[in-house]
Amino acid sequence: MTETIEDRLLEQTTWCEGWRKSPLWLRLLGGPKQFYDDRGSYRMRWGELSLNPCSVGLSVGGYETAHLQIALGLGQAFIRLPFLDRAICQGSNSIESPRFGFSIHATDAHLNWGRACKIINFPWQRRYLFCQFLGHDGVWRDREERARSWAPGEGVEPLKLEQPYHYMLDNGDVQHVTATVARERSWTVWTWFGESTHPRAAAHVKRRRAWVSDFLRSVQKRFGRPHNFIEVEFSAEVGSRAGSWKGGCIGCSHEMKPGETPRHTLQRMQRERRFR
Repeated sequence: MTETIEDRLLEQTTWCEGWRKSPLWLRLLGGPKQFYDDRGSYRMRWGELSLNPCSVGLSVGGYETAHLQIALGLGQAFIRLPFLDRAICQGSNSIESPRFGFSIHATDAHLNWGRACKIINFPWQRRYLFCQFLGHDGVWRDREERARSWAPGEGVEPLKLEQPYHYMLDNGDVQHVTATVARERSWTVWTWFGESTHPRAAAHVKRRRAWVSDFLRSVQKRFGRPHNFIEVEFSAEVGSRAGSWKGGCIGCSHEMKPGETPRHTLQRMQRERRFR
């Protein structure tokens, strides 16, 4: 007698916590009589059903087994296709296995054919443009002008703030270090109209796209709102992995809220940030 997924699930209910009786709608869709509460994902007789937010798409691919993926934004279904296992499931993960179909995400669309994938970026996708730091003279400068430790005398030093930083581990021990803080800001822009890099693109198409891209960048640089944050360097490793082969955190960045100073942001980070 062939063992079904439902048989295996029911067998596990005797020792696995979190199992409960399935609602009627789930049983009508082919779900087991009992299921494990796994944040909106359900193992069905025909595959798997997820009610978590996702992209929109339709594709055939393989991950352990061949399946048809139907994604509708509010949820998605993975329908097993055992007759395609030999043809599609070449490896143990989805990267090694071919995929055929499409998926539409918030900022781009993916077109898959075998192991080839073409990504089409939407106009509202934002990408990093440039970053500035606040110099010791109180002037905002591009990051390229920042002084480097291996080139003394070159560049401008950022305006720095040093303050004691105390980090409490999960076991109650406290790490005491000195945090050196610098203030920076960056801009992101729409770059969908960027210059084409395709070798067959005509020269006039490249020039036109480059002109549009330069115009959009200049407008957004002038009128766009910057992303303000602090760059933090610690005098010693911080976090639960400090002193281990993995090593703790020696530096990070943290977003500034409107009206905050770098000192206020660092104090808030001390209350909120966890280093694992």
